[in-house]
Parts: sequence; C-alpha cells; structure tokens
Amino acid sequence: MADRFLPKQEAFLLKLQADGNTAQTSLGENDFMEALEGSTSEIDIPTEEVSILSGVLDQEAAVPGTQSAPCTLIFPLRSWGNGIEPDFMKAFRCADFAVTENNGFYIATPSSAGGSSATIWHYSGKSGTTNLHKLSNWKCDWKISGEVGKMVKVEFTGKGAHSEWTTGTIPELDRIRARIPAFLSATILINGLAYKPISFEFSGNQPVEQDLDGTTASGFGQSDITDRKIKMTCKVYMDLQSTIDPIANLKAQTSGAIQLYWDNSNIKIDGAYSQIVDAKKSDQNGKSCWDLTLQLNRNSFQLRVAGGESSSSSSSSSSSSSSASY
Repeated sequence: MADRFLPKQEAFLLKLQADGNTAQTSLGENDFMEALEGSTSEIDIPTEEVSILSGVLDQEAAVPGTQSAPCTLIFPLRSWGNGIEPDFMKAFRCADFAVTENNGFYIATPSSAGGSSATIWHYSGKSGTTNLHKLSNWKCDWKISGEVGKMVKVEFTGKGAHSEWTTGTIPELDRIRARIPAFLSATILINGLAYKPISFEFSGNQPVEQDLDGTTASGFGQSDITDRKIKMTCKVYMDLQSTIDPIANLKAQTSGAIQLYWDNSNIKIDGAYSQIVDAKKSDQNGKSCWDLTLQLNRNSFQLRVAGGESSSSSSSSSSSSSSASY
C-alpha cells in the first residue's frame, strides 16, 4: 500500500537549456543543486469563471489558463574548492550573467547579451519514488544578503513554464560538503569609505517576463529579463559627521567603490560606481546607525569566488548529466 502522507524530503536538479524554448529531458545526479531549505517551486494556473445567462443563478465549469512555474533557489555563498564551479554560478547564468574563470576565481558579471534558461526538476515527498515537478525556460532575478557572524546567502527568484507534475525516482546524490564561511574578518568599503556594516543586501531588480505562446501546452514560450537596476542596502554604524558623512555624499552625488571581501578573500564582491540615493537614521541595540540605499551606476558589479583556473577562460555554459532519465 502506498504511503498516504509524505515526509518533506526535497531535492532540486537544474540543467541549462540549449535555447530559451526547449526543455531538457534527461536530468541526473550531475545536475544536483545544493539548495538551502526555503527553496521552492510552485504551479500557477489561473482559472477563468464562466457565467452563462440562463435565467437562473448558476455556475459553469471554470476554464484553466496559462501554466506558469515560479521557482526560488537559495544557496550558501561559498567556494567549492579548486577546479569545481559552485552550483549557484549556473543560476547566475539564468540571471543573464557572464561566468568566466580567471586568476583562480570563478567570476560572475552582469551581461546585456542575454544568458541561459534552465530546466528544473523539483523532487518532494520522500526518498526513492516521489512527487516530481518539472519546469522549463526558467530565468531569474537575484539577491545576495548577509550580516555579521552569519553565512551569506544568494537567492534566485524567477519563473518558467510549468511542464509536468508527475512522479520520479530521486537519483543518488553526492554532496560537496564544502565549508560555509560566516561574514567575518572582512575587508569593507562602501561608497569608497570604511563604513562598519551590520547587515547588507545586493539585488538585481530584474523583472522576468514570459512570452505568451498559444502553440505550447503551458501557453508560455521563452522567459526574458527586461530590465536591471542593481542596488545595495545596508545598515551601518553612525560615525561623527566630521569622519563619515553620508548626507554630504548623497547631496554631492559622490561615486565610490564597493568592496566586500571575506573568507580570506576567497569571496569578493566589487562595484566601481556606487552612489548613495537614500540615508535614514536608525539604531541597532541602542547604537546609532544609518540605513543606506545605494545604486550601482552602470550596473557595475562583480562576484568572485575562489576555485577557478589560474589562466583566463570562459566557463562552460552547460553541465553534463547522467545518462539515466527520470
């Protein structure tokens, strides 16, 4: 007799597509994404009510419409070791980032040339044969958030076309188990100055829009990112106005560098043209603070994670998978 109720045991597989409209059909253990709890996929099928004028208070069957699949993937920001590209770099490609290797780092940089779309399989229920949600043409927005003494997370929120709700067998999955660092012993510049941040967040502000396509079962074709406005928010300790003055910098349109380096500089975030666009007084446990909002002009942003080859080369835009399909 089959289990009536299922435990919450989940796994995500992600494989980059050759184009924005063609789903991958064979995903295996090499496509495993080491996503954190809180990652999820949904099925969004709106229905249209039908009212026939028939002289009575009646109700016809509703009409199911387009089939979208919102999906959020969350990862710890960490290096996977020499020669191993972190799985979140695949997701950055779906955020229209270029991913390269140079000087021992994997480097993610925003691109206007377009990126990749992905097919995602989300297993949920129990080990072995369980429920499986398949979606395709997934693209995403992103954010990186952290605070002192905690791991930094990178989150990708996007949507694709719902493909199938079925059952499948979770493949045997090998974990990297790479160490996850806390945000400590960091080198920090914000707007070119040595602020002391308590917490921070970078966000892409990238809307994802899906093409309507009546020739497909879902009603959707490819997904595209239609804008990008990279911003940073942070809570920083307030210093004397004569030492650090964010209000003066806001009024003067001061442009300055951002540098957040931690984990012995194995993880680096850089921006060349940050500008303070809002500064509000706040507090943290009774100590005066600023809540700052900055925009990264020219969308100048770069994430570097140690582990890449020492010579310059482009990373592969697709990953291998096992020969088995599920």
